[in-house]
Amino acid sequence: DTLNVVLSQLHQLEGGLVLGQVTPKCGEEVTVNARVTNYGETTFNTTEIEVIVNGLAVDTITYNFSIPYLVESVVAIIITENLQETNNEITLNLLRVNGEQDAIIDNNSVSTNTDLGSDYSIVTLVINADNYPGETSWQIYDELRNETVAAGALTEGTQVYSEDICVDYSSC
Repeated sequence: DTLNVVLSQLHQLEGGLVLGQVTPKCGEEVTVNARVTNYGETTFNTTEIEVIVNGLAVDTITYNFSIPYLVESVVAIIITENLQETNNEITLNLLRVNGEQDAIIDNNSVSTNTDLGSDYSIVTLVINADNYPGETSWQIYDELRNETVAAGALTEGTQVYSEDICVDYSSC
């Protein structure tokens, strides 16, 4: 008879970072989706991610959400600083989990290169209100992505409402 046993010891805090979709948007803005995975025994409650653009640390973002063992969570990061028209090097570093450095740092950094050219453009929404602006609301919806792009409502006393909205002009 043979008995095989696999014994694993998990680190208390061990997170991993993987780069998801990178989307240049209107003007000088890039949205980066980072996937944070908990490989440790302890549930993540806070996660700190450093954002470096073209060699300059532009932000450290703290996310407060619960990620249990072997669960992945997508974090959307909007980058607007230190961008150039072409060849932007973006690096994300997982700095801390629950306020502490995690056990293995080899999977805590991801990088990508992107340009600012995109299918996004600004449209200007103008509403000329009637005598009852409080009854007016609006929503711009992207059917392909199944998401609301922008929405709002007018308040009493509004005569003319104007807003610039970034939309994907190749979408519906």
